[in-house]
Amino acid sequence: MWIRRLAYLLLLVAAYIFFIFYKMWLSWYILILVIALPILSLIMCIVSFIKFKPNSFMPTKLKHNDIAEISIGSNDVLSKKANHKLADDDDDKSFWFCNYVATFDVFDYMADKTVVAKYKSQGQRDFCVKIDTDHVGAYRYTFKSIKFYDLFGIFSFKKKVGTSHELMIRPRKRVPAVMPKLDNFRTRSLKKSNSQYSEIYDIRDYVIGDSTKNIHWKMSAKKDSILVKEPLEENLENARLLFELVPNRDDMDKRLSELIYISEYFVNKGVNHRVDVVPPYNRNVHYEIFTNSDIETMSDAILFMKLPSKSVASVASDVKKDVVNAAAGETSAEATTSSDTSDTSDAATKTSATEEPATETPAPKAGKEGEA
Repeated sequence: MWIRRLAYLLLLVAAYIFFIFYKMWLSWYILILVIALPILSLIMCIVSFIKFKPNSFMPTKLKHNDIAEISIGSNDVLSKKANHKLADDDDDKSFWFCNYVATFDVFDYMADKTVVAKYKSQGQRDFCVKIDTDHVGAYRYTFKSIKFYDLFGIFSFKKKVGTSHELMIRPRKRVPAVMPKLDNFRTRSLKKSNSQYSEIYDIRDYVIGDSTKNIHWKMSAKKDSILVKEPLEENLENARLLFELVPNRDDMDKRLSELIYISEYFVNKGVNHRVDVVPPYNRNVHYEIFTNSDIETMSDAILFMKLPSKSVASVASDVKKDVVNAAAGETSAEATTSSDTSDTSDAATKTSATEEPATETPAPKAGKEGEA
């Protein structure tokens, strides 16, 4: 804006100098035209301000590092773009001579802070701004206000909007460096398997509808009845995953991506598990995971959690230091007290050793009468 104001000021000075040295009707017309330009720009800005109905459109769910944009502009233009019916009519062209600045309040749920973002139109009716998807999390974009400027940036008008958009940037699955081994899980029970080929099976009587492939011919010959093999599989016992919230956003993105991968791996293997979210200075929150939809629900809930200022390890280290300092303080206090006691006892002993027994002083003898 300052550049445009300076450019108009230089144009006005040049027109005035030209009028002084070239005192003709042409210089007079040029000076009047230059003086009238801000007034014409102001009229166009007022018309645009009255007709312009600000709005914004943006996606509600994205993946980490996705490329997406916020569309900012007039409501009718954005609606036509959304419906693929945009036409170059007069209403669309009327906004070309008016610049505006859109102000957004971006609230980050994980960081628990609000950042003010301002986007300039640069003479466009509507424009798009790239969304920052460098970190996972939940964000609230509040279209706070829009400020209109005339062509030279001399006059301005402000309009409040107040619309909000919720955005979730979900993590992408990432294979962790170390995967849990399901061989270490103990078998809690057996359940019927959907596969026909299994090393574990049960034997029961034949029922109409059973496949002849499952008939156990040897046992049937011994029992004189038709017996079939029913395939079974191990029902693995529940697992528990501990997920720690950390203040570092890069580390948080990595941990959440690995958690999603491990949870889906457990679900695909038929392992029902529980995820405990451990924030410092607070109770842990847990989620029971049985299906992939449970994983999505858990992930979305974590995106709205406030990250701690310190990790669990640093909190434990601080507590340990406090305990050690307190213990050291008590030890030094005890040592000081014992040294003071010993000094007092030594001083008392020295005093008693140097002290002599009190002796009676003999009374002076009475002198002679002639002595003074």
